[in-house]
Amino acid sequence: MTKQPSSSRFKFASMVIGGLLLIAALVAAFTRETMSPPQITLVRTIQSLGGGLLAAGFAGFLTVSGSIAGLALRAGGPMAVFVLLYLTDPSASVAEAGATPERKKATEEIALLQAQLADTPVTIVANGGETTVPGSDAVQEIARTEAKLDPSQLMRSASKEELDRIAASLRKVRDSRRLDMVRMPMHH
Repeated sequence: MTKQPSSSRFKFASMVIGGLLLIAALVAAFTRETMSPPQITLVRTIQSLGGGLLAAGFAGFLTVSGSIAGLALRAGGPMAVFVLLYLTDPSASVAEAGATPERKKATEEIALLQAQLADTPVTIVANGGETTVPGSDAVQEIARTEAKLDPSQLMRSASKEELDRIAASLRKVRDSRRLDMVRMPMHH
């Protein structure tokens, strides 16, 4: 006959593991200057698991119910903590709160230009040679050059002036189907 772990040992272990996962998510989030969308999803998942495991050690019950993206959700206890942490994006609400109408207009224009260029072949001229790439690659190159940002962070982190320069560069590329890296202005 095997001995079952006590409830208090299970709670302690889940709190320790949850705390370690939360620390790992915090370290990953604050030590990287930029993260790709898959990295952001991984950190968000680790954070959510950590929060849910940490919550499993506390007495009480939390219930969450609602609809997100057309899906009806209902969760309770530690699973509710997991769902809350996974489905909320504090950086989006901070970015939205600080967005001026001009900044919103610039980001909407960039999003439209990105969609227009997504599958369009674009010729990139650099270092004496030419290569044709999908428009989405040209958009990433413009984001890196004009704002020194990873494209996944562009809309949240770029200044209004950087967004304006990026939109102007994207309009030129859309109209000419060419990106001249030699003539692109370098901004500091």
